[in-house]
Amino acid sequence: MDTSFCPSQCKEAIRRKALEAGFSVCGFAEAMPVDSEAATRYANWIAAEKNGSMPYMENYPDLRLDPRTLLDGARTVISMAINYYPKRLQQSDAPQFAYYAYGSDYHDVVRHRLQTVADLKQELGALKLRLLEEKVDAVETGSSACVLFEQGLSTVDVRKLADKLAQKVLFAAVFNGSDTDGYQYVICASDRDVSAFGKAFNKALCGRGGGKNPMIQGQVKAEQKAIWEYLTKGGVLQDGK
Repeated sequence: MDTSFCPSQCKEAIRRKALEAGFSVCGFAEAMPVDSEAATRYANWIAAEKNGSMPYMENYPDLRLDPRTLLDGARTVISMAINYYPKRLQQSDAPQFAYYAYGSDYHDVVRHRLQTVADLKQELGALKLRLLEEKVDAVETGSSACVLFEQGLSTVDVRKLADKLAQKVLFAAVFNGSDTDGYQYVICASDRDVSAFGKAFNKALCGRGGGKNPMIQGQVKAEQKAIWEYLTKGGVLQDGK
């Protein structure tokens, strides 16, 4: 398995695993609320009793309208589908029933295939943690500063990584994101008033956030190059290192 932790590579690994497990398609979407039009269609569909004998489709409307409420910190929804069209149809004079009911109980089939994909997600998660630990181990204890730019980390991962770095250096900063979408950041410092530093940092680079010493967190729209330049000119880093 590739030792780099790149979101696009993880997506492809999960997609391949899903297809190998027997799913027909596998897609990814940002975890976010559905738009008002979709919410209205759902409400009207339920009101018209289109769900028939499936009352469970009325349950948990808040979760259906915003998947983030199901799992705190969720960023991506992974959807998989199976084509249940049978390879061989019933004879015309034989009893007829829905295609999805052919063969084994589809609940068991889908659950088994999903578990296969979930096992890979756990492997990728463990790999991510090992890579983060290796990055922390590579930092020399007592260094003045360490700044890392990452992708695909959760909010919790960003905080944990910054906290571990702060135990080894005076100034630790972790930026998670991209030049296109911006960066989420956590900065810890024991050699300065990091709260005041954060206010100046946000003002200079169109960021927002804050916190109390010794840690601040927030988001910034600046590109990586601009962040490096600010930290260098501000004396946090020397020669962009």
